[in-house]
Amino acid sequence: MNNRFPFSTVQLLDTPLSRQDQLASFGLTNSLLTVTGTTQQALLHFWTLPPTLILGLKDKHLPDLSAALQSITKNGYDYFFAKFWRFVRC
Repeated sequence: MNNRFPFSTVQLLDTPLSRQDQLASFGLTNSLLTVTGTTQQALLHFWTLPPTLILGLKDKHLPDLSAALQSITKNGYDYFFAKFWRFVRC
């Protein structure tokens, strides 16, 4: 078999997060990227939230944002603004 990947196994990690832990997802992702870059171990990571919309800082400048956020909440979704999207590179 011709293996194009530098690893022979893939670790699977499933991390369900609550609304209170939603920002932890970014820190956890950065930590896992650092570890996999050091160990050269492939990792497939899923983090799941209750129905949630993740917005960036530029989204704060959208027209009619308050009406949109009310509609999101009214339809059963939570939302939050991610302060950063920078992930470390391995």
